Amino acid sequence: MGIHPIALKPSDRSSLQTFMVVAEKENSPALCQISSTVDQSSFGGLKNQVHGLFQALEDENKIRADYSSGSDITYALEDLKIGVEGNLAELCPSRRVQLSLGEPGVSLFCYRAVLLDAQKDFGPFAYQCAVFLVPKTRAHEWLFSSEEGQWAVVESSKAARLIMILLDSSHSDANMDDIQKDLSPLIMQLAPGDFDDEAQIPFMAASDGIKQRKIVQEITSPLTGPIIVDDVIYEKVDDNISRLFASDDVIFRRLTFQRTESLVQSEAVLSKEGSPKSVADINQKTGQSSSKSKKGNQKKSGSNVSSSDGSYTILHTVKPSFFH
Repeated sequence: MGIHPIALKPSDRSSLQTFMVVAEKENSPALCQISSTVDQSSFGGLKNQVHGLFQALEDENKIRADYSSGSDITYALEDLKIGVEGNLAELCPSRRVQLSLGEPGVSLFCYRAVLLDAQKDFGPFAYQCAVFLVPKTRAHEWLFSSEEGQWAVVESSKAARLIMILLDSSHSDANMDDIQKDLSPLIMQLAPGDFDDEAQIPFMAASDGIKQRKIVQEITSPLTGPIIVDDVIYEKVDDNISRLFASDDVIFRRLTFQRTESLVQSEAVLSKEGSPKSVADINQKTGQSSSKSKKGNQKKSGSNVSSSDGSYTILHTVKPSFFH
């Protein structure tokens, strides 16, 4: 790949330099790294302008390296049963496998999943095998979408093998009971082979922080797409607000864009007519900010999924069966 600066006209007052990028494709069956003979330092004062291009190259090469190493491969359950990633009846510390579960005629839904065998220093374990359900609204978060975050969840779950299920829009109309019943026979086939006869597989679920939700209005904008206005009651509310509504659940009215469901665009506390406390009082106490309107892709520590803060709950347990 070559980068060539294009000379500016004397009359051009632009502070940006124009470049021509020449890339030559090699006829290779392998997915090679992209190499460049250009050195950023050779651009002198223009180094910051071309930094984005070199960063894109770096990111692309990382994706290619991950693909070549097989870390980006998604397996079917049948592939794992024949041993493409080793013997699943045995726990293999630090094993991480991405897989798809379910198919038409076998299950109601298909699921994107990650199987993780705990690292050696994660013990002692409360469970030999556990399932962790991640709702669609949180599946993109660092804690659930990155390998590093997923290991943090494994450590906090106290499970020797954790099967993380990342739910998506195809599961929106199903309740958790239906999903658990649908998943149970599939999960049983992924349990380690040294299970005790009385052992159980717990189903855990990451909380989305909402106790109750009612959609008030749904519209579609030609500019931003689907827009949702809803009233929600959160599981946890700022102490300053909860003190003002000691006898009632605090209702927040929110506006969100479906294309960025994890980010609340606007949010306000609903107060009843004649309430002695005004919304202005609430905003003053809370610094005119909402603890719920946060982007979900921020890095989180493993303590955020511990059972002590209620971020996940055990829904039910099932007994495993083994495949051969």
